[in-house]
Amino acid sequence: MKVLVINNLCLKGTKKHFKYIIKKLRKIYHNLIVVDFISFNNINLSKIKILIIAGGDGSINRIVNETNKYNIIYGIIPLGTANDFSHSLGIYSIEQAISKIRKGSVSYIPINKVNSDYFMYALSYGCLNKYLYISKSKKYFMKFAYVLSLIKIIKLDKETIEINTRKGVKIVKAKCVVITNSKYLGGFKINLLTPRKYYIFVIKELYDLFRLFTNSRKYLFEISDNESVYLRGGSRDVCLDGEKYFNQNLEINFSKKWLKMII
Repeated sequence: MKVLVINNLCLKGTKKHFKYIIKKLRKIYHNLIVVDFISFNNINLSKIKILIIAGGDGSINRIVNETNKYNIIYGIIPLGTANDFSHSLGIYSIEQAISKIRKGSVSYIPINKVNSDYFMYALSYGCLNKYLYISKSKKYFMKFAYVLSLIKIIKLDKETIEINTRKGVKIVKAKCVVITNSKYLGGFKINLLTPRKYYIFVIKELYDLFRLFTNSRKYLFEISDNESVYLRGGSRDVCLDGEKYFNQNLEINFSKKWLKMII
C-alpha cells in the first residue's frame, strides 16, 4: 500500500499545493491512498509499503513515531516553516522532493530514542524553548519568526541543567542545551565539524545561539555511537525536531534505529 499523508495545517501548504502534489504522485503510484492527519490513524499501518509525508519537521516526527516499528519506506515533501530535516537531506522544494520520489533511491537514515519517543535531527532542553518554537508570528514571518522570538529570551534567567554523558557529569548555568546532527536549525545553515555527527551545544546567552550558526566548533561534547545522554533539572521545557514535547527529564539513547527513506 502506497500512502500520502498531508498535514493540511502546514504554513506552506495550500489547496493548490495539495492538488499539485497529489496529481504528480498519482502518476508515480497509480493506487496511491491520500489521507490527512486525522484520518491517517484509521488505516492499517502494517499494510503500508511506501509512506510519503507532506508537512514540516514536526509532521515528520509525529508520523515516524507512530509508524517506525513497521517495515516502511518513507518519502518527504517539505511544507513546513523551516524544513530543517528535509534540507539536511538535500530536499529543498516540492518539485525536488517529487523528482527524488520518482527516482526511488533509498538510503538508511538514523533516528534516536528519547525517553519513549524518537527524534530525527534536533533536541533542545531548557527555558529558551518557551519562546523559541511557539510563536504566532510563524504564520506571517515563516522562519524569521524564530529570530523574532529570540528577542524575548534576553530577559530569561539562566537555569541549572545537569548533562550526564560517558565523559562525566557537567553542571551548567544556561538557557538551553541543544543536541543536533543537522546542517540546518530554524531554517538557517550551520556547519558541523563532522556531518551527521551529534554534538551538544550550551546556550548561555543570545550570542551563544548566533555563534552556533557562525562557529559550530564551540560545542561542549561530541556524542559517540551507542552512547546515552541524560539531561536533568531546570524548567525541563523540551522541543523535539522543532515541536513542543513533554516537560520532563530526558534519557537520550544514541544506539541508532534506521529508517529507509527516499532521498
